[in-house]
Amino acid sequence: MSATLGIALTAAALHGTFEVEQGFFPVTSAATRDLVRVHIWYPQDRTMQYPLAVFVHGKGAGGGELLKRYSDFLSEFASAGFVVVAPESCPTAYCADLHKDVLQLIELVRWRPQVHLAFPLVEMYQGVTVVGHSMGALAALRAASFAGHNITSAVAIHPALHRLTTAVPVPLLYLTGTRDSGTGKASSGGLAALGAYANVVGAGHNDLTNGEPQLMNKFAALFALCHSATERAWQACDQFHDTFCVPSNDVQAEECRSEPAGKRAD
Repeated sequence: MSATLGIALTAAALHGTFEVEQGFFPVTSAATRDLVRVHIWYPQDRTMQYPLAVFVHGKGAGGGELLKRYSDFLSEFASAGFVVVAPESCPTAYCADLHKDVLQLIELVRWRPQVHLAFPLVEMYQGVTVVGHSMGALAALRAASFAGHNITSAVAIHPALHRLTTAVPVPLLYLTGTRDSGTGKASSGGLAALGAYANVVGAGHNDLTNGEPQLMNKFAALFALCHSATERAWQACDQFHDTFCVPSNDVQAEECRSEPAGKRAD
């Protein structure tokens, strides 16, 4: 049954507490076989280890456009305590195999720590989240369906060309907007057993990008952290519920439920 759930958009900042550094490394894309740049954001505190997040851009927002459009979102995500990687693959065209780059990067971080100085900061048992916008959201959902990569959550923001008719086997945050005519309204049909689904009032298709209102950005990292195997998972779940899963007029949603990894509500 449908319900109206809300986001406290004017609540205190939900930015993370970690200072972030940013860099890049080259990879031969599994999707296109081209040599591409992969950007990486990571906490400066190297006394700790962190879960991994892989972000996939929308159509036309790869290549040199990636930093121009998503640097705010990805830096904020990393500041919550993640190592974030984002490939520039498929810079201009639709790419049906983009999910292959997601899986490739997870395994690269796992098995090739010498590639970048931030790789050893990742502790795989803490979990991997896959995040995507538009075309990239579809790639993230496809990647999440593959076993063996320790993917513990997925975030699909304005997913293009997708109506979620098949089950997603991990907790999923599925976000659309009332000003976006290109994606379907959030629906619980075919979704993971645990997750949050919202149609955000006033959000357009490119809401999460630099220079836009970014109504959704604060909640992606909280949801991913909630479903990680870190000591901060419970606190992140509380924050998510307190600011997302509350009745208001800000967000229309079919359902909202979120629990830490391994803990399911009765």
